[in-house]
Amino acid sequence: MNKSLLIFTFIAISATSYSQYLQDVDFSTLAKMNQEKVSASEEFGFSSADEIPSSYSLEDFCVVSNQGESSSCTGFAVANGAMTILYNLVNDITSINEKWVNRFDPFYLYASLKDQDDLDCIASGGCDCGSQIGEALDLIENYGCKKHYLYPNLECSSTLNKNNLRSIVNVTGAYSIDDYFNFFEYEEIDGEWYKSVEIDVLKVALNSNNPITAGINVDEEFGELNPSNFTYSAPKGDLGRHAVTVVGYDDYENGGSFRVLNSYGSAWGDDGFFWITYEDFEDQADVAYVIVKEDWDGWRDDIYSDNFYKGHFGDSEIKTWEGPMDDDRNFHGRGIIDDETYSAIGVYNHGISHGWWLLFSDLDAEDSWSGWVLFEDGEFIETEEFGFTSSSLENLEKVKSALHMDNMELELSDEPASIDNFTNEVLKSITSKAFAN
Repeated sequence: MNKSLLIFTFIAISATSYSQYLQDVDFSTLAKMNQEKVSASEEFGFSSADEIPSSYSLEDFCVVSNQGESSSCTGFAVANGAMTILYNLVNDITSINEKWVNRFDPFYLYASLKDQDDLDCIASGGCDCGSQIGEALDLIENYGCKKHYLYPNLECSSTLNKNNLRSIVNVTGAYSIDDYFNFFEYEEIDGEWYKSVEIDVLKVALNSNNPITAGINVDEEFGELNPSNFTYSAPKGDLGRHAVTVVGYDDYENGGSFRVLNSYGSAWGDDGFFWITYEDFEDQADVAYVIVKEDWDGWRDDIYSDNFYKGHFGDSEIKTWEGPMDDDRNFHGRGIIDDETYSAIGVYNHGISHGWWLLFSDLDAEDSWSGWVLFEDGEFIETEEFGFTSSSLENLEKVKSALHMDNMELELSDEPASIDNFTNEVLKSITSKAFAN
């Protein structure tokens, strides 16, 4: 059996208080689209006859996030869900801090895909527009996908046209895909359309390390799942469609169920996850796109363009940077640092650390610290020394907004860093001159 990593994607809208919207696609249109693609199960050798264990999970590679009231379930299911899981799988990332700083941007997809013909939506700020999953897959195939904490800052009200997308392809292009397929089949019988999918084939795909982004029908009860009630059955009330990411299965859970990552935060469901039985899933899901990439080396390799870099610091064989740089190869702008004992999101000014940084110590270690650190022209500013002027606090609030801290499901320190929060080695690692190899 071919072990190629794939993304299976279903997209939808929620009928809950969370604001979401994906335009409907009828089965006849989906059937026509399928005719243009070869069968994913046949192409990659997936078969219900393959022997697989009774349970499997990709939870170690997941990031639980909270979309809030934004209309971006498509972006969260595809970018924060499947794409982030795949990146972590490809790069063998399981530490909490590394997973967080490297997650992909839901708003990049939403800003690129929202329906520009929906004038009422645009007039209200562009946060309730519809989108299509096929267009999302085309976007990633043609332009790649953006990591969440790299420039440009995007909101649900942002709009990216083709010129915008081409202008940031140095940031997104490395994380592209080759193709996509649909596991669902559609058949017209006596004027009625029917759908079908093999549950065992999806289990084989999951067992081969392939996250499945699914669109299921939901009602009001879905939004009420909680730590004592986290199994979702077939909807009983008014239906909507909602995007989620299937990350595992268990043949003994409620007679056989899929384990699913949602985007309502860790307080919802079972720490952000829920179960749905195979029977209910087959009944409620209607599309299962699978993304294919034959060679994943590009998701691991260094990136070196005129103004963007992903690779090791010039003075380190361990510490890495992903972000912009200036003409002298100094890091310049906001980027991502990964090191042995910490990860960080921060800004360099021609190789000098400057402004507010979000730093995560090794979050898997006991007594780890995460929160905000202030630098000024390469110097660490102590909390007491700085004194918290109104301008500094206002600037911090702007940084938090730009990084979408409202979507983040991590506890941060209530106070900015002091010298006691991290070692001199970490401090020196950040404040030393930062440049590319």
